[in-house]
Amino acid sequence: MQPRLDLVDYHIHTARCGHASGEMAAYVERAVRVGLPEMGFSDHIFLYWLPPEERDPELAMAEDQFDGYVEEVFRLRREHPEIAIRLSVEADFIPGHEATLRSILDRYPWDYVLGSVHFVDAWGMDDSRYIATYDEWDIDELYERYFDL
Repeated sequence: MQPRLDLVDYHIHTARCGHASGEMAAYVERAVRVGLPEMGFSDHIFLYWLPPEERDPELAMAEDQFDGYVEEVFRLRREHPEIAIRLSVEADFIPGHEATLRSILDRYPWDYVLGSVHFVDAWGMDDSRYIATYDEWDIDELYERYFDL
């Protein structure tokens, strides 16, 4: 007998992160319609290592949206008991800022945290607005640096 494999989506961003669109409730309603047994919102955590005035609203939610994001997931859970809705964030690893990240993550009972590396030093390496920066790197050195993180 083949094991049952349910389709799920654990990497759902919201409009809060600046590069997704739509209402969270609409995502849940669609997931229910297509028969997903569970889903997970995993919006980008605010750019905690930068001063507020340097945080790019196209890359992650604003710090003042963080609590509202969590509250909305909790509300959607209550309103949609027919689907398991997981609470998550996608959190960039930035060397030297581990304690700050830990203190932020400790504020809520996350179901999971997606760790990510979108920044090498101060460069948002997967941001198409800064693609020309690749020309400044030896590609082997860049990927060595990336995987060292």
